[in-house]
Amino acid sequence: MELKNIPSIWDHQKESCFLSDTMETLLFWLLLLAGLFPLMKHSYFVTLDGPAHLYSGEIIRTLLLAPHGIIGRLFTINPFPVPNWTSHFLFTLLGTFLPATFTEKTVIFLYLFFTPLIFRKLVLALRPENRILSWTMILFVHNQNFYFGFFNFSYGVLFMFLTLWYYLVIFRNEKKLHIPLLGILFLALYFSHLMMFLVTLALILLLSAQPLVLSAGRGGLRISGGRRAAGNLLRAGAAALPAGLLSLIFLAGTNTLEKNPERLSFSRLVEWVTAVRPLLALRYGFPWKSYTYLLFGVILVMTITAAVILYRDDRSKKRTSPQERTLFRLTPVPLFALFSLGSLALLFILPNTILLSERLILLFYLFLITTLALFRYPRWAHYTLAMVVILLQISFTRMYSYTLGDYAKNAALVVETAGKAEPGALILPLNYNEKWIYMHISGYAGTQNSLAVLENYEAGLSWFPVRWSHDYYETRFLDRSDASNTLHLCDNYIHPDLPAFFFLKRNDGTLEIIPYILVILPGNIESPQIPPCAREILDASYKVVRENDFCVLFRAQQ
Repeated sequence: MELKNIPSIWDHQKESCFLSDTMETLLFWLLLLAGLFPLMKHSYFVTLDGPAHLYSGEIIRTLLLAPHGIIGRLFTINPFPVPNWTSHFLFTLLGTFLPATFTEKTVIFLYLFFTPLIFRKLVLALRPENRILSWTMILFVHNQNFYFGFFNFSYGVLFMFLTLWYYLVIFRNEKKLHIPLLGILFLALYFSHLMMFLVTLALILLLSAQPLVLSAGRGGLRISGGRRAAGNLLRAGAAALPAGLLSLIFLAGTNTLEKNPERLSFSRLVEWVTAVRPLLALRYGFPWKSYTYLLFGVILVMTITAAVILYRDDRSKKRTSPQERTLFRLTPVPLFALFSLGSLALLFILPNTILLSERLILLFYLFLITTLALFRYPRWAHYTLAMVVILLQISFTRMYSYTLGDYAKNAALVVETAGKAEPGALILPLNYNEKWIYMHISGYAGTQNSLAVLENYEAGLSWFPVRWSHDYYETRFLDRSDASNTLHLCDNYIHPDLPAFFFLKRNDGTLEIIPYILVILPGNIESPQIPPCAREILDASYKVVRENDFCVLFRAQQ
């Protein structure tokens, strides 16, 4: 037998998926629905910023429908159309006819359900034989940024893939109606997350140059397609104009950078990349890192396989088409690869300001799996990836369901405890639980009885829809992202003129007693670390209304 007749492991064919279309589709839906199980199983889906977003939706709805109450004196709506509106709009809209638990679930469901579907639609449009490679997005929607509660950023990812699909599949038809539709998608991106809008805009503008071809032949270098590329750029630029103007105005008037951002070490970043850090959201140690190392190995092998196939195809084209050869054409594959490498380079260059590193490493992997999904592979690559995705999805889904169960129970305790306060009352949360995912859990208290919660990190940042109002109370000490009630309790809520109670100062100089104090307990510690100045007031002037293992509600005795 001649060696040339033995098939190579690198050989590929048009229909390289090892499953039938029906079986592959069935498995995709099973994996997708499995990823929704942790969301459906528990009453609350606790993330870091999620409770604050949910409460902000309640605030916006109250300000629109009944602005003259206690919430209207504490908060106001940002007058500028800032980014980060998408999830807040959904929380506000859905909260008008759904209870808080279903509102939260619906907003999260839309992201978890449609992001893999849109990514799959993009893969099927560009490389239908690679349908099985679309499974990887089912893993990556459950990423670190998502569990940080970065819902607007997550929706930005969803709209990025939707915009790319629309541009590559539909917009090229050059109908006039498609320009305003693309403009709406750009606005949806802007109102989701500014970074995702800028990234997608750069992608679309570069994709507009796809008709531009630089080729070399016997007649020398030749450039073609310039007129069509210019037309594409003008159409895409016209569609992006409204969102682009909003972005320029916002950036000109807003400083979104931290003063002394953390710079991660080179070794730590390398470990993040090899351990596929975006997937290690709720558990980081053994055995979860062994699963992600396995996934990294498969992705690395597929990258090498794609490079070998690309090299072989390039050599074949040189032999069969010696007269003229394309030197440059900005097709989706090299463009996605460029953005993946660019995200990786920025990850190692830029400091971790406003958790930029966590976003960049996710973008690196999102663009990488998109790039790999557009190459051709032998069947063994499809088989290997399918088995690894199934293994990780089953393992991580079980872990999410188990871990989120405890968080959901504690969220329910906050809601039930805060529900004992009188409707429309002012409540001061003191959070002594140092677990990172509970940092903003007091937001759930604001979903009960229209309570005005004196804690909302979003209201201290200029790029969120809700801001602290300074028209009635002196709340400027809260007008910062790192404002902490526990750190500044004795300085801002206690006054010599009213030593027996916690207070909030009005602009006219009078003091208003804060009737309710919600203390969130510091797990595994018998008593919260309340300073003596505040402990004396609680013991003398407040009584316990509701108490459990996670939080205590105190009411002022007047």
